[in-house]
Amino acid sequence: FVTSVAFHPRDDRLFISGSLDCRLRLWSIAERAVRAWNELPTSNFITAVAFNHSGRLALAGTSTGVCLVFETEVLLTDYLYLL
Repeated sequence: FVTSVAFHPRDDRLFISGSLDCRLRLWSIAERAVRAWNELPTSNFITAVAFNHSGRLALAGTSTGVCLVFETEVLLTDYLYLL
């Protein structure tokens, strides 16, 4: 189940989604496909996602109260890194 979606603030071709399968996904609307994803440890269900104002950072909040920050430029090269 997808629990949260956020559109990139500067590139309307991209959005991120978080879901109960513990995955954060970066989607390309033009390609109609996932460009990158990261699976969080088990039981870290993603309940909220957002971009910062510039779109440089993607944030994911989990059901365990953890907030994770990912660098979006790294996402665009098909990898997710935790800062």
